[in-house]
Amino acid sequence: MDFKSDLEYATSKLKIDFSLSDYQLKALKSLYDLKDTIAVLLTGSGKSIIFQGFRFL
Repeated sequence: MDFKSDLEYATSKLKIDFSLSDYQLKALKSLYDLKDTIAVLLTGSGKSIIFQGFRFL
């Protein structure tokens, strides 16, 4: 499978009905590629979605 189809699966499992931001997609793609990744973002900016979504990729 590829990142795009795996991402669609993850968003459906999490019942996400909004678009992920560029930084969320960038972090998820980095994790998908098995790279060490650190996302330093403000409170309320969506870090939890990155953490929760990765398990479905």
